[in-house]
Amino acid sequence: MISIIDYDATYHELQAKRKLLDESVQSMQDQSDHKNNQALIKLTTEQLKQLKLEKNSQQQKYSDYINQVNDILQRNRNSLFNLHQKEDKLYQIKTSLQSELLAFIPSVGLRHKKLLQQEQVDVKIRRHKHINEEKLRQQQQLRGIGDQEMKQISQNLSKYARNDEINSPKQDDNNLENGSLVMSKSFNQSQPRQIQQQSQISQNLTPVVKNQFQQKPLRGQIQSQLQYGDYEDDD
Repeated sequence: MISIIDYDATYHELQAKRKLLDESVQSMQDQSDHKNNQALIKLTTEQLKQLKLEKNSQQQKYSDYINQVNDILQRNRNSLFNLHQKEDKLYQIKTSLQSELLAFIPSVGLRHKKLLQQEQVDVKIRRHKHINEEKLRQQQQLRGIGDQEMKQISQNLSKYARNDEINSPKQDDNNLENGSLVMSKSFNQSQPRQIQQQSQISQNLTPVVKNQFQQKPLRGQIQSQLQYGDYEDDD
């Protein structure tokens, strides 16, 4: 007998086996990828934890350093303030003994008086310098905080402006040009009217008021002079 081979059945059987093999290979590949992903996730998590710990450690070190610097500065300011207080007390003692010193040493009384006055000036200068330095330090500190806040506000405004430009429709350029022309025309028309009003006001002024207005010194012409003592420097 001649055997008849059913090629269609054989083909379908081979197709089914091929499909099972593909599914098995894909399952093994998925399991391998899953294991690799899990290992990467675990490694990344550990690295992130380590970086976070290092960051916290650096922040703590920086905070401790800043606190130490602030303590040193505060001690220096307190020492300087105590020094100024001692100088003031010493000056008060010298001033209280001035009459007795002049009585015992009349020949050098004028010179001693000048030295005491000069010392008083030096004490005042140092005191004002210390006060000004303290105010300047506070202003710089506040200015630094203000600059940071202004920078943050500027960044927020820039971000909002970009969002508005993206979300809002484009305007017609002709409308903008017409608006600028109208504003320029109204501004040019208002200038002669203001000049005429100023000339009428100057004509209505009385001679006395004109004279006082003309004799008033301009800003920048006033000179300030600081005098610490009204004594002559005769040796």
